[in-house]
Amino acid sequence: ADLLEHPYVVVAVGAQHATKQIPIDKLQYICANIRTTIVLLGDGSDRERIRASAVDFTDNVVNLCGKTTLDQTQQLIDGATLVITGDTGLMHIAAALKVPAIVLWGCTVPAFGFAPYLVQFASVEEDLRCRPCHRFGRSKCPKGHYDCMVKHDWQKVAKTAQKFVKLS
Repeated sequence: ADLLEHPYVVVAVGAQHATKQIPIDKLQYICANIRTTIVLLGDGSDRERIRASAVDFTDNVVNLCGKTTLDQTQQLIDGATLVITGDTGLMHIAAALKVPAIVLWGCTVPAFGFAPYLVQFASVEEDLRCRPCHRFGRSKCPKGHYDCMVKHDWQKVAKTAQKFVKLS
């Protein structure tokens, strides 16, 4: 309950498909470069991905991956200043709750019709010959490099998030 009394940013760590997941080293970067509380949301496999990477997060990060119900996840998103997410179900929950979002597009593109609707959001996507590679996502990158998620301008993502935090 104390968490909900302070401004925070939700980061949707994972996705059903690997080609939509935020790479853990990039997750660490954005968490270290946003000056507010960061709440990580995802399932148990996201928690395991973080654990297996042995990444250390700064003190402003609360890892709730695999520890919240859908209702709790919705409540956390509803109270957030901003949601940083791939093309995921949590992106759509944020849109339904009118919570601003930064959407990191990987294998999919907003033109497929899955962009947030009637909410403020910033799209982040790379112009790569190999994307889009699938309408819904893939279990692995067909090229083996995951450039569509790795090559985002992560500094710009963090700076854009910080602007949202300052406006709250």
